[in-house]
Amino acid sequence: MKQLAPWLLWFAVGCSVELPGEDFEHHPADAGSGDADAGDVHRAMTPPPPIAGGGLEVNLEANRAVVADADRDRVVVVDLAALSIVREHPLRAPGRVVLSGGLAYVTTPGAVVAYDLADGTLVGRVEVCPTPRGLAIEGTTGYVACLGGALLDLDLENLTIRQIRWLPPDLRDVLVVGRRLWVSRLRDAEIIVLDGEQQHRLPRPRRVRGGIEWQGRVGWRLRRMADGRVALLHQWHRESPGPDLYGRPMPSCDDGLVVPALTIFDADVTDRIPAERAALISSHAIGGSALVVDVVATDAWVGLATPGEFDFYDPFRNPAVDDAERPLRWLSLAEIDARPAIACLRVRAGGGGRFRPVAVAAAGELLLYYDRERGLMLVDPSPAAGPDPRVERVPIDGRPVLDDGHAAFHVDPGGGVTCANCHPEGGDDGHVWNLGGVGPRRTQPLYGGAGARAPYHWEGDLEDFPALVEAVHVQRMGGARLAQGRAERFRAWLASIPTPDFRSEAAPGAVRAGEDVFLDLGCDACHLGDRFTDGVIHDVGTGGRFQTPSLRALHLRGRLMHDGCAGDIGGRFDPSGRCGGDLRHGPFAPGAEEPPTAAEVRDLIAFLSSL
Repeated sequence: MKQLAPWLLWFAVGCSVELPGEDFEHHPADAGSGDADAGDVHRAMTPPPPIAGGGLEVNLEANRAVVADADRDRVVVVDLAALSIVREHPLRAPGRVVLSGGLAYVTTPGAVVAYDLADGTLVGRVEVCPTPRGLAIEGTTGYVACLGGALLDLDLENLTIRQIRWLPPDLRDVLVVGRRLWVSRLRDAEIIVLDGEQQHRLPRPRRVRGGIEWQGRVGWRLRRMADGRVALLHQWHRESPGPDLYGRPMPSCDDGLVVPALTIFDADVTDRIPAERAALISSHAIGGSALVVDVVATDAWVGLATPGEFDFYDPFRNPAVDDAERPLRWLSLAEIDARPAIACLRVRAGGGGRFRPVAVAAAGELLLYYDRERGLMLVDPSPAAGPDPRVERVPIDGRPVLDDGHAAFHVDPGGGVTCANCHPEGGDDGHVWNLGGVGPRRTQPLYGGAGARAPYHWEGDLEDFPALVEAVHVQRMGGARLAQGRAERFRAWLASIPTPDFRSEAAPGAVRAGEDVFLDLGCDACHLGDRFTDGVIHDVGTGGRFQTPSLRALHLRGRLMHDGCAGDIGGRFDPSGRCGGDLRHGPFAPGAEEPPTAAEVRDLIAFLSSL
């Protein structure tokens, strides 16, 4: 084990944790509401973004930690020996962090920025895609995985893009594993292995227990483990939840609507690709946390970031959860490896108080967590630290981001699931739920002002936001009824989630031609305005009356149509597919009588992919 500064080897006898100054707004609770969540309403001056997970890395030799604080639009370089901040840099929506060659590389919308680890000074910037997500560095070459599907090779010496490869959209992380690149996708929890010009898709995790199937979804993080294996932190989503699974606590990882999971792959698959199934070693459900957004592995421990707990203010907390259950959580690597290939793991928890970690990193055998409110936390999970090891804190003060709307989205209200499980980063999980008595329904994205888009759900049967909260937050998720002020804060925060920015592979000429096809077919009769929807409920012969969905960011969605009949935009227009490929919607579209040609359909797909 590499040596850290002496203070890291001896945790303080006591740990004083102070709250930052409260410059956010407090609003009195609704008088006489009688609701279980009565209390002050908190609103951040700048709405914090949905939690994406990650954004923390450590360099042991330099005794430095680098934090990408997306809530406050800044990067913080921390001196671990002096327990102090070296430097802070304003940076819009920082994301992934990679430390290499004495530099810290950080993603930000449109660019990758480099800082000197020693003094935190800005070194350089290379322009990339609108929304870079994953980042890997190998020598002087950088790899960036972009939301829209572009995989960029960067020349870090000249700060230029060397090559662009196009993969399916919704890319998440990228790793350099030997001579291969491993790239993950968020919604589908899919891994694509690139070997030169060849692409291999590793099997999506799935689990069958008692005849019930869970599908692998929402790949929050792809990481190299200390022993060279590759770990994917993701979720299992139940195929047919049924009404009995809503509104009741599900603390066991053997059951549940959505279950966090860790799947481990063998990185040395040189002789076995394209026999990809040989790469999957084990897949473990994680009990004790509804939402897990980041993972890291030392030689002995697997650390997990679980952001859904609050201490000094928590109107959404399930009162049945014992205060001893704290979200600084980890797993023993030896225990994981000793379990069967598919097993349920109960995490260890500690920390002496409630925390809200959104990122985790490793420093030797210690685990470092970044907490949205308290700063950088260090914990020693070894048995010598006892059942409740103390946490050392490096304060990183700044603008408070406490917000009731953000909390309602990320906290388990009592039914074992959070909004963020099915709407990661405010989008959707790409999952089609087979709901009893209703039929298959694809999860809808929430970005682009969902909080202001009444009526709600596919059928538009929930006329306003209070009806949505009652049906979902209370009835399905088991939460308390929200007082009016808190429900309004929830609606306002949802309305603040922007539509993702991305660049598609479509050629500009094809996009322009596709827009003409779109207009000629009369698609704009219902798909109109900036969001390409009239918000009206129609019967267009697809199995019922449904509200016109927005076409914004259509390229990024996991499935299309209310029942998920199409896997992508092309599948929507395939006459042999489940959607039927019909472009004529009767009286609702005054378009041409004859169907478009194959070339026109290709142009139409290019246009829709660019929105």
